Amino acid sequence: WSLGMSGMTLFYSAEKTISFAVGGDGSSSKWSSSIDVAKPMPESVKTAISVDAVDGSKRFELAYSVTVCPSLFSRTSVIAFFPRYQVVNLIGEEIYVAQEGALEHSTQVSTQSGVHISGLDSQLPPKIRFSVAPDFDLWTSGAIQLDKVGITSIRIPTRTESTLIVQ
Repeated sequence: WSLGMSGMTLFYSAEKTISFAVGGDGSSSKWSSSIDVAKPMPESVKTAISVDAVDGSKRFELAYSVTVCPSLFSRTSVIAFFPRYQVVNLIGEEIYVAQEGALEHSTQVSTQSGVHISGLDSQLPPKIRFSVAPDFDLWTSGAIQLDKVGITSIRIPTRTESTLIVQ
């Protein structure tokens, strides 16, 4: 059977595997490879999976986990999907984030909020840059490589003499 809502469709088979497709915002993906949901994972473990857009222009990067429900529902598994990449703004002003090479398609991240990064252009490297004033073309000189684990400090130029240094 299949079930869909909020831009995602799941497919179930008797072999305890699922496939999914991502849709919405004028772009939809191909079906993913099968995911084995028969074996639960520890709650802290999340597995990454990528699916390409039907036209090949974008790549959707997601993480998922499979856990067993508590006691009474212990024969039921919860399959949770998460955005693989998220930007959380904990500084005192709005920032903008965009994929390197596609700065004209920036996303605003309000103070004390976050956005997920998905549907990246598959022809460009998985790197993002930041700005506090994209109208003035004040973007970071370097980019953050999304598929590398770690903490990165980066300097964000502003309209004044000062700069923001963030991690």
